[in-house]
Amino acid sequence: MDTDALKRFVDRIENLHDERKELNGTIRTVYDEIKEAGMDPATVRVMVKERGLDNVVRMDQYRIRDEYRRALGLYADTPLGEAAMERAGASKPKPFAEQPVHAPRTRRRPKLKLFDREHPQGAA
Repeated sequence: MDTDALKRFVDRIENLHDERKELNGTIRTVYDEIKEAGMDPATVRVMVKERGLDNVVRMDQYRIRDEYRRALGLYADTPLGEAAMERAGASKPKPFAEQPVHAPRTRRRPKLKLFDREHPQGAA
C-alpha cells in the first residue's frame, strides 16, 4: 500500500470538508438575507432545487403535484376551481374547522381464554 498516496487522499478529503463547511455557512447567510428582504426562504429553497432538475423531470413533478392538488380539492377556493366544481356539479369541500368530528374508534379486545377447562389443581 502506498501510504503517502493514502495520506494525500485523506488530506484532500479533509480540505474539501472544510470548504464545504465554509460554503454551507455562506449559503445560510444568503438565506438569512432573503428572510430580511421579506421573502420566504423555504420557497426559495424549493425554487433552487427545481432549477437544478432536468426540465422533463421538473415538468413531470409539476403534473403529479397538480393531480394530487386537484384530487385533494386544493384548487376549489380559486375562481377557476370554483367554476370547475360548479361545472362538475360537485359541492365545495368544507374548511377543515367545519368538517364533522368523528368519535374515536375503540377496538375491543376479545377476552382470552387460556385453558379449555379449569386448572387441574383448582386455581382459576
